[in-house]
This record gives sequence, C-alpha cells and structure tokens, in this order.
Amino acid sequence: MLTPTDVAVSSRGEIHVAEPAINRIQIFSPSGKFRLAMGTGGTRAGQFNNPIGIALDCNDDIYVVDTLNGRVQKFRRDGVWVYDWGTTTVKIERLNHPLRACITSQGNIYIADTPGNVLDVHRIVEFRLPPCITPVRQTTWSDMRRIFRSKQR
Repeated sequence: MLTPTDVAVSSRGEIHVAEPAINRIQIFSPSGKFRLAMGTGGTRAGQFNNPIGIALDCNDDIYVVDTLNGRVQKFRRDGVWVYDWGTTTVKIERLNHPLRACITSQGNIYIADTPGNVLDVHRIVEFRLPPCITPVRQTTWSDMRRIFRSKQR
C-alpha cells in the first residue's frame, strides 16, 4: 500500500483500505490476503479522485468518500457500483470537499465536509439510508475545531 488514509472492517472481518494516491480501494481477507481492488482515476461512476474515506453499512455495502470529485459513492460488497450523491445542484445537499463518513445503526450517514475547501470550518451533512437491523462499525475522524450539522432537508 502506498498511502492508506482510512480503513473499515466488515462483519465478515474483511479489511477495506482507502488509498487516495492511486485512486483505489483495496479489500483484504481477515487473514490479510488480497481479495479485490476497486476504482481507477476519473470522474465517472466507479472512478475516484482522491478517495480519502470509507465506511460500511449493516449489509457490508461500501461507501467511498470521493473527495476531489465532491461525492460519496456506494458499492455492493462485491465491488459493483450502485449510485453516488453529493454532486446535486441543491446547495444544502451538495458536497464540496468531503473527508470522512460514519454510518450509524439507525441508518444515517454523516459526512464531514469542508465548504469551499476551507479546512478550518467543517460541516456535518446527514443523509438517510435504508434501515439496518444490526449495528455497524463506524469510521471516525479527528482534529475538527468546529462542526456544523445541517438540519435542513
């Protein structure tokens, strides 16, 4: 691995690693054996531009924080692209420079976003996902001085 920036572990023990320098997500077995690589550089579905963060939901679906494309992409656990969001024209739902994601057992995804690429001011954007039956492991982030949570939908 070149420059891993985030890691998430599935309910099966698989290790998912975000590598922004090579625009790739790598998945390893619980024993550390390489299983799958996802992504290439670009702006199309399934492509990344500096994927800094990663999170998993209760179904082990994969959410990649595609930072420089300003979006979050969802993939099935087998690596098949499902959809993305964050590039909408609706300002409150548009992501500017997302950094990390956290998925709760209540089915919410929280995304740390830096409006206008100003690294000193952060906001938390909340999106609702389909409900999960079991809790999931969460990705956390640190070193945030100010956090804003949008209550608008």
